[in-house]
Amino acid sequence: TLNVAMRTFMDLSDYSAAFVALHAYTALKLKPDIKTFRVVVVTLLSQVRADLYMRGPEEGGNVRWVDQFLGPEVAARLKPSDICDDMIDHLLRSGTIFVPGVTPQDSEEKETGGKSKGKGKVPTLPIMLGEIEPSKNTKWDTAPLERLLRKAMLARMEDIECSEDEAVFAAVKEAQAEMLPKVGPKMLEALEKLLEKQTQEKEGDA
Repeated sequence: TLNVAMRTFMDLSDYSAAFVALHAYTALKLKPDIKTFRVVVVTLLSQVRADLYMRGPEEGGNVRWVDQFLGPEVAARLKPSDICDDMIDHLLRSGTIFVPGVTPQDSEEKETGGKSKGKGKVPTLPIMLGEIEPSKNTKWDTAPLERLLRKAMLARMEDIECSEDEAVFAAVKEAQAEMLPKVGPKMLEALEKLLEKQTQEKEGDA
């Protein structure tokens, strides 16, 4: 499934491939579920924690991915033990982690009570943690995931000689070319029918 592909790409820190996989949901008329959100956000937080164990620039170390992803001021004030479940909510809704005394350099959204600027909803923390079961008909807005993956991609890039948008576009196009071979309409239609059949079989087994 696409969630398995997403997990593989996220575990490999291949964020451009994860971005392509996320867009494949729309192309194949599939609905991202809570697992999709968990895979992206929880894996990013795990990467943040792992990077925090390494010495940062303020300690004489090299610039880390987390310094670019969250911003150097935020990263400098965080310890691995600071990373907790509450940050899942912060990261998903705002694209960053809030640290007392530091103004996030690129916080993208305000708290919106489960709503995002897109057409759908964003899972709340209890839903993300599996404490509350969401409605099956809920349409989740994947725009926050796209923004996070975009930030994660940019944080991996060095010496960008073009605009950030151009750099992200190039990375996504390269991943797309490697992942999605050119197929004709008939093959794509067959794939969609197969996916629809698998969905119906799963619903019948439930």
